[in-house]
Amino acid sequence: MKQMNSRRLSLNDWGLCVLFLGFAVFSGNFLLARLFGIYDDDFTYLPAFSWSWNEMLAQVQTDFLNWPQGRPLAYGLGHLLFFLTVQGSSLGLAYLTSFVLVLLNSVLLMRLSLQFLPLPGAMLAGSVLALYPAETSRVILMMRVFNQLNLTFLLAALLLYMNGRRWQSYLAAAVMFYFIVSNLF
Repeated sequence: MKQMNSRRLSLNDWGLCVLFLGFAVFSGNFLLARLFGIYDDDFTYLPAFSWSWNEMLAQVQTDFLNWPQGRPLAYGLGHLLFFLTVQGSSLGLAYLTSFVLVLLNSVLLMRLSLQFLPLPGAMLAGSVLALYPAETSRVILMMRVFNQLNLTFLLAALLLYMNGRRWQSYLAAAVMFYFIVSNLF
């Protein structure tokens, strides 16, 4: 299979692309973040507000040993990430990590699209991912691990594969399957 070379962008071009996608992610998903709260399945993480470090480590260990719903990484990392991002009794850091994950996914998709499309088309692909209105779970903090981090590993695996790094792409894909394998089918 012929390896496709992506178009080379200067550091300034990358900076402008990330700035544009960051604006799209923020305005489309997190502009009203100060009004956000805890939604839907996030209530399962409420005990993390009062956990000590030992309680958090015990919960993560339990999640890794018992594999809730067949997802060994998703629940353990979900509890860990929620605990770490609510230590100040605020959801601000939690939503900031969600913003960073959605932005990272948009940039990864743009980078992957550059192998097939000119820059405007690749920017459009990243923007569509950032602004896609049918996927509204971005404000649900639990979905950082279940959907967003899973998508990060999938896009990274595709990008690695397209750049000829086969075994690294298989490793990234395997990690992705451990996040959300029971929801794929």
